[in-house]
Amino acid sequence: MPDQTYSTYLYLVGAYLDIISNLTACLSDTFPSSEPPFFVRSPQNVSVLSGRDAFLDCAAGGEPSPETTWTFKGKPLDPERTSSALGQDRSGDGVTLRRVRPEDSGVYVCRATSDVGTVFARAEVYVQEAPVITARPR
Repeated sequence: MPDQTYSTYLYLVGAYLDIISNLTACLSDTFPSSEPPFFVRSPQNVSVLSGRDAFLDCAAGGEPSPETTWTFKGKPLDPERTSSALGQDRSGDGVTLRRVRPEDSGVYVCRATSDVGTVFARAEVYVQEAPVITARPR
């Protein structure tokens, strides 16, 4: 008789574990895991000569995957003067600033947003002008 009790016990434990497993699967479908956005790579300050291109790298992760946008002086970047670019590892949401001018100097902000949060990272671009000789040598 003890073997039958033990078998019944194992059967009930197995049934209980099946119920828990099914419930866990249902809950994970109903309430998917989420993770607020975070930066895998943040943009770095860059110094560039006027007329050259500058690259700012930014990569964000999280669940759901965040959308990344760039701003300069609080406004979206001008698509006529920028292009999206991948980072060195062929991922991320970098941006190339084309033919920079002195007025392009300043703080650029990478913003990563999802349903569960927003994070910001910033980098400063320093545009340097080539020296100009104004007097003839004697």
